[in-house]
Amino acid sequence: MNTNFTMNAIACKQAKDIFDHMLMTDMPGQNWDCVLIDDMGNGRNLHRVTPGIETRCVCFKKAGEKNLIMRTSKDNPLKFGMLIYIGDQDKFYLLKDHPTPQIDCIAVVPTLCTHMIKFYVKLADKVNDDGMLVEEGVYADVTGNIPCIVTRKTASYVSGTNTPGILRDEELEVAVQFNETMEIRKDDLFDLDGKQYKVYDFHTDGTIEDDGILYLTCRRRQLMNLRAVWNRLYRPFSSSL
Repeated sequence: MNTNFTMNAIACKQAKDIFDHMLMTDMPGQNWDCVLIDDMGNGRNLHRVTPGIETRCVCFKKAGEKNLIMRTSKDNPLKFGMLIYIGDQDKFYLLKDHPTPQIDCIAVVPTLCTHMIKFYVKLADKVNDDGMLVEEGVYADVTGNIPCIVTRKTASYVSGTNTPGILRDEELEVAVQFNETMEIRKDDLFDLDGKQYKVYDFHTDGTIEDDGILYLTCRRRQLMNLRAVWNRLYRPFSSSL
């Protein structure tokens, strides 16, 4: 029998047992009850009991670093693309990095989900055989509110086409858990901070079978500002009367 191997195995088990015991200890601000969510789906059932594995985790930051480090028991199936919900914080985290097995636990650097976003689509208008509008297309939900990581990629200023003045043009990258969110397509829409954005492109670094993350490239839509048009065109005449 390999004595060194046996001693290492015993030491690893003891280290794991010590960590698991610490994990169950009430340490406010460090130990948290959490839910590991392997597949949230399209978010339409988010108001129900959140599916997943209820467990505990340790969260802390190293001095001088912004990123949160999360550790949990080696018994928990932590994996890339998983969502973690911490109820006491009412926050979702997405695992954009692969977990790293340690001697006593599993560690990962999770990314905070910054927004809850609902995606929807504008259905086509209905016309008759003469091309006349019969029924204006309505908006239909593609997803419910789902946790997302929004990153602002670029921002520039452009001249408005149907709105007077200079407008801010923004491009966002939105990262979501890859599952039924695969239903999101180009030209789908969502609202963020009072503005409407449109999906222009998407890609994923996983598959529906082995999980992963869906990345959406989105741009802010320049909608007609009727109040600005009125002020620009008619206010000079009305003020001179």
